[in-house]
Amino acid sequence: SSGINAEYGDPTYNPDHLVALQKTLKFIQLILPGLGIILANILLLCAAQRYSRRTNTATRKANLTVMLISSVFIGCWLPTFVEEIWRTVPGAGALPTWFDTAHIYLFFLNVVLNPVIYCLTNRSFAGFIRGRVCRV
Repeated sequence: SSGINAEYGDPTYNPDHLVALQKTLKFIQLILPGLGIILANILLLCAAQRYSRRTNTATRKANLTVMLISSVFIGCWLPTFVEEIWRTVPGAGALPTWFDTAHIYLFFLNVVLNPVIYCLTNRSFAGFIRGRVCRV
């Protein structure tokens, strides 16, 4: 008990510093790119809304698809990024257990909704999927 951690042999070793470093690295590795993706989707959504007001029907339909896909992505992934940011805040309390379960289901919902949106907005994609499903 001389202040030296027997396991690491370093008198300056402090596990709290490692936890802080891990949280910082997690923030940099996961949160920043994720927020960049969400921001890019928001900008894409805004541009599609502006552009769809002054274009033909086919382009409007394509813009609608982009807007729906982007909105679903943002809605399904934003809670995960909120949770990860919350966990990096020093002294932040624990999130409710239902939050973990909810964002896992949102992952799956995002995966399921993308083909549904494409089928609703694109006849050729819907026909392709219908042809594949009917064969099974």
